[in-house]
Amino acid sequence: MSATNSTTNYELSQFIGTDKPAWLSDYNGDMAKIDAGIHTAQTTATASDGKADANTTKIGDLTYLSTTAKTNLVSAINEVDGNTETAQNTATQAGTIATNAKEVADGLTSYLSITQTAQITPTVSGGTIGNINEMYYALNAGGTLGKIYGRLRFTATSAGTITVTLPVSALNISSQFTIAGACYYNTLNQGTSNFEIINARDITINTNGTCTISFTGIVVGDIVTIWMPPCLYFFTDFGDVINPNA
Repeated sequence: MSATNSTTNYELSQFIGTDKPAWLSDYNGDMAKIDAGIHTAQTTATASDGKADANTTKIGDLTYLSTTAKTNLVSAINEVDGNTETAQNTATQAGTIATNAKEVADGLTSYLSITQTAQITPTVSGGTIGNINEMYYALNAGGTLGKIYGRLRFTATSAGTITVTLPVSALNISSQFTIAGACYYNTLNQGTSNFEIINARDITINTNGTCTISFTGIVVGDIVTIWMPPCLYFFTDFGDVINPNA
């Protein structure tokens, strides 16, 4: 070999200035080494590629898994499936709860919303309505919550029991009940011009959609003024009604 030096891995010729290359030995020898190295690298790469393809195929084939690996895989799949089912059930329950809550909220909103309002045209048995006649109602859509309010004046035309009737057809009740002390009144006595003190009276809520207020002890010619404050009432009987007039 006429080269003074050589490469580290394949010992290819490395010349210096004073070397005289021998083509048959130096060049041909180097080319043979290069050819052999490239061939070996290509053969190794082809073999590795084949093994990679084979391993890729085996990854998707359960027959290449050990029994323990298969058991662990099945357990993992079952766990994921169980967690998925639990999550689905939880989501379904949450959806049901949300739907029920919305129905309750919508029902409460509808119940509390005052949508019916109108003026009332009262009648008085045993009396004549005077110059004050301002009675109103405001109710929810179902006619179960609201208020009846305003003022009214009448003059007694007969003795005995006098009944003021307030027709409110939008009311919706299943049984008659009484709202204790729901209105106030005073009386201007005929012939004396003296006002009596303010008194409270009950209001009877009837199933036919009327409200009645009864008065006794009033003589012909008495002028009676009624006030009903705009209080909110549940138009149902809770069994707690008292009678302050008894």
